[in-house]
Amino acid sequence: MSVILEFQEQQWKYLVTKETRISSIINRFILDRKLQLTSNESVLGFFDEFGKYIEEDNSIDKIHRLNNTNIIQIKILQCETKTSKLSQITLCSKGGRERTYCHY
Repeated sequence: MSVILEFQEQQWKYLVTKETRISSIINRFILDRKLQLTSNESVLGFFDEFGKYIEEDNSIDKIHRLNNTNIIQIKILQCETKTSKLSQITLCSKGGRERTYCHY
């Protein structure tokens, strides 16, 4: 299984098992890139390929993905807490299915 992390228009690929925790991948990414936030007001936001905010530390196989492929894409955004707002939209279909999207 592969995870592709996208940050600042660059992509990095990690090979993982389906039991790998999301936090493990994120920590590895931060350590590998020696990533430092620009200020104390900066935060990183993590989103699945549908734009849904990832807020729980689950195993990687819990991430929603298109067509249930073995490739999982996670987009990382750096946001300023004083100037950024997290928006949430929930779409409901006639069949009762709901999908929630969050975006900074």
